[in-house]
Amino acid sequence: MTELIRRATHDDFDRIFHLARTAFPIQASDRDEVLSRYRPEDNLVLEVEGRILARAAGFRIAHWFGGKRIDAIGVAGVTVSPEARGRRYGTRIVERLLDDALVDGTASLSSLYPATLQIYRTLGYGDAFHRSGYRVPLGKLPTAPSDSVTVREMSDADLPLLVDTYARFAQAQNGLLARDTVWWGDRVLTDAHPFRYLAFRGEECVGWLIHGFERHKDDWKQDLVARDLVWFDLDAARALLGVAALHRSTCVDLTWTGPIDEPLHAAQLDHAIGADHRFRAMLRLLDVPTALAARGYPPLTDTEVTLRVLDPGRPSNEGPWRLSVAKGAATVTAGDPAAVSATVTVQALASLYSSLLSARDAVRIGALEADPDTVTALEAIFSGPTPWLGDFF
Repeated sequence: MTELIRRATHDDFDRIFHLARTAFPIQASDRDEVLSRYRPEDNLVLEVEGRILARAAGFRIAHWFGGKRIDAIGVAGVTVSPEARGRRYGTRIVERLLDDALVDGTASLSSLYPATLQIYRTLGYGDAFHRSGYRVPLGKLPTAPSDSVTVREMSDADLPLLVDTYARFAQAQNGLLARDTVWWGDRVLTDAHPFRYLAFRGEECVGWLIHGFERHKDDWKQDLVARDLVWFDLDAARALLGVAALHRSTCVDLTWTGPIDEPLHAAQLDHAIGADHRFRAMLRLLDVPTALAARGYPPLTDTEVTLRVLDPGRPSNEGPWRLSVAKGAATVTAGDPAAVSATVTVQALASLYSSLLSARDAVRIGALEADPDTVTALEAIFSGPTPWLGDFF
């Protein structure tokens, strides 16, 4: 049988849409919305005898790690026709996406939300981000107005301010996407979340709430569903939560996405915040030395290690690599094989890189071999905020 992996075209859309409906909760009525975001150049299809049996999308994104913006290829919509599963079609089409990203210099990283963990671990991805959903009854939210923070409705003219403020927030986190104006328009400021409020301290934007409504389960009332709930300090949080609380006569709960160590827990709220959902996303270091050099690091860390990376899928990543960190930046050079102080799987390196996994825990799960001093050095090198994602793709 003749197998071909190629870039998609506009004419492929209906076949791709039909294929997606075999795997994901997409309705026929969603066609126009999906078509509005369809970019053929971001899609690969795998054809056998002229039939599209697999598809994967790979689009250019960027993540913040250690205060640095790092280009990545986001993988999504990996689908194999039900009758063709088990033939490695999904593996081959994702491998081709990653190969293309390296050839054209698009990215040194790749990230995705996995439907099947083992397939992506085999492809070199490691767990790297939390996506955590929260729910709190509106009756538990603060209602007193803030003396220092004011809230007003966002206008179209505020978009540049919002983009800049988001970048300031995301730069201080690990893992968040670097949203451009296209992402804001296609993914955030949509008809599903038409209500938008900005919080200000004087002239400075210190947070925002973007939300819509969904019917509450087993009730005529609604839930207030936040697409973004972002705040820089507790006064800003209380001011934005106060806006949400004003809907308590017709709404039951507020839901939002945040880090797994959600700081709002520290605001008490009568211990009313509950977990709504949990999901992990994954990361793959496509070009290990480039990715390591691009990341930011703790500014007070001054140390170096020589790593050997176990990466059967991409032997060029194995090194060894001498990683020297000082003043918040790293240099990565070819290392001396006799000086290797740590051997790590590429999956565990992705988890270390994102700050999800500690070096000592990587040793505990058998994914890192290193002497105690190197473990301590790696703990310092990759320390930082617990990584999370507010965007789903």
